[in-house]
Amino acid sequence: MPAISKKKAVEVITAEIKKARYDDLAEYHNELFPSQPTTAEQAEKDPAAVAGKVLAQVEKGLEIDQILDLWPVIFPGRYRLWYDEEKKKIHWTEDKEIARLEE
Repeated sequence: MPAISKKKAVEVITAEIKKARYDDLAEYHNELFPSQPTTAEQAEKDPAAVAGKVLAQVEKGLEIDQILDLWPVIFPGRYRLWYDEEKKKIHWTEDKEIARLEE
């Protein structure tokens, strides 16, 4: 099962945000700022502003729970994510593994 450090997870998230389409940016924004939602239409008008706000939040630092919430939004699919406190790693079970476990 894959595992990644918090630092690497933030790097991967940052890279995805930088290449995201406006509709995806709206989803990322709404995950990070649920009390200040935006729409895909608003993000389409000024994707750089939405991306900048999202990236600024990521650069300020994400807590583990924020990474665990944001990961499946950025990487849609069926995941089971968890953080191993001892190893300081984020683990996930991929779609094929979940399907096998649910059989």
